[in-house]
Parts: sequence; C-alpha cells; structure tokens
Amino acid sequence: MRIFAEEFKFVRPLLCVRRDEIIEYLKERDLKWRTDRTNEDCRYRRNFIRHRLLPALQQDCSGSDVEQLSVLSQSAQRFYRLVCDGAEQVWPVLADCAGDILKLDLKSFLAQPEPVKVELVRRGLACIGSGEKDLTRQHYERILQIAQRNIGDKKIELPDGFAVRREYGSLIFGRVKTTLEPDKQINKSVELEIPGRIKFGSYLIEATVLKTDNADVERFKVEKDEFVEWFDLEKVKQPLVVRFREAGDRFRPFGFEGGKKIGKFLTASRINHKLRKEVVIIADNDKIIWVGPVRASALTKITPTTKSILQIRLSRFR
Repeated sequence: MRIFAEEFKFVRPLLCVRRDEIIEYLKERDLKWRTDRTNEDCRYRRNFIRHRLLPALQQDCSGSDVEQLSVLSQSAQRFYRLVCDGAEQVWPVLADCAGDILKLDLKSFLAQPEPVKVELVRRGLACIGSGEKDLTRQHYERILQIAQRNIGDKKIELPDGFAVRREYGSLIFGRVKTTLEPDKQINKSVELEIPGRIKFGSYLIEATVLKTDNADVERFKVEKDEFVEWFDLEKVKQPLVVRFREAGDRFRPFGFEGGKKIGKFLTASRINHKLRKEVVIIADNDKIIWVGPVRASALTKITPTTKSILQIRLSRFR
C-alpha cells in the first residue's frame, strides 16, 4: 500500500478477494474503474495464472481457492518473518565480510535450523553481489551439502563467476579467482598488519596472534595444514609485507641448515607448476618468513618457550 497526497491510498494487489467481489464493491458505490488492455493476454504469466490456472484449481476446491491461497500466503509470510528474525539474530555473530569475500562460521551456521541456513546463504550471496535470478534450489542444496560434509567436493561454482567454498571451519563466499602468470602479476608489496587481513592476488590473508604459556609443538603439527602457518612472534621484525616472488629471493627453509634460493628450492622440492605460480612471499623487515603455502622459515619457528604465536592463514578460490 502507498499513501499519496491528501491521504489517498493505493493498494495492490488485492490477493484476498476475487475479481467479481471487487467489481460488486465498485458498483455498489458507483465508482468507476479502468481495465488494462493486457489483462486478457495469457502470454503474461500473471494472466495465465488468473484466467487458466486458478479456474482449473477452483473446479477441484470445495471452498474458495482465492481464500485458501490467501490463508496459505499469510501463513508463509509469518513463517518467513520468523526465519528472517532467526537469521538476523545470528548474522552479526557468524558473518565476517571483507570487501567482496564473506566468511560464515561453520560451527554456528550448522547449529541453525535448515530454513535459517537457507536464508543465511541467501544473505551471504547478496552480500558479495551475486544476484538470485539464475540460482536454483539445486544450488542452495549443494551449498548446504558442502557445509555439512567434511569430505568430497568442498567448492561449488555459481552463475556469473561466484563460488562458495568450505575452508578451515568457514563457509567462504566470493568471486572465482584466476591465478595470473608471473609476468602479469602485480609487482608490488602490501603491508599485513598484526592482527589484520588483506586481499592479495587470489588469496585472502589473515594474521592473528595466539597467546600461550607453553607452545605445544606436537599439537601444532597435528592441527596445522598447508594453508595455515605458525611463527614465534618475538622472532618476527614488523612490519610484515606480502608480495610475489622476485629474482634472487632467498630464505632458510624449515628443516634446512642454510639458506636456499626460492626458485631452486621449489624445483628441488618438486612443487608442481600450478602451485609454483600461486606462491606468495610473506616477509618481515629483514627476511622471508614464509613461502606460502609451501614452506616456512626455520628462523621464526615456534619452540616450547614461545610465548606468542603469529598465525597466518591463506584462503583462496581456485
């Protein structure tokens, strides 16, 4: 309903009453009405529903199909409001948006009823700019499957270049990223604050600080994966920078006694060509601390005496 000047009210559509009831109402009050010339054209979906589908349904209904559909519509609206309220309550807790990348905390997400999960997914897609026009129920079902299963396919590509990916306890929404060839990559460095988060190339890079009185090295070996690395914060000379590889880059890989040229190290380690193109360099003020996501430096490794751990995480769309 819209209210114009002098409290004139414009109400549409009148889903709760039939056409003959509206006409009878107008005639009783001697009010004129106008009929749109397209109203009889069944090429338009609204007219097909009105002139063909609803009469066919009415033949098999004991009561008024309009009234029954109106009751169903009102019930659905009340249910949808409850779903939206549920999503609104948890959204600030589980959603973390950085530009055109959104992360939903999986633990909190999976604790929600399924209708709320669907609404959270819809909000997530809207947040990154993905339209809903070309999305189907199958897209939503596959996203929920990815969130619920920690095996098999962990990524789904959506229409218009968007994707949803499961990584590190998060459901990540964003655009599909393509890896640039080395000679086309941006030749610059970007500072990474501690704590902080930046986008660089095809990665979202996050730095956080973990406090511990006794760094458990064995637990670290179990918990870490190739896209997460830990460093002794006291051995890192800030600021940190993120950049692509440069000719002559050297570092001291974890597990080696001396320094190595990065190119030769990658070759000797038999790193495949695709991953070599995706490598990023994370360096402090005087040394490279991580050839991500391949190998960290031995100079910043954690020990049982480490008091503060710098955690760096890479997230990407492939």
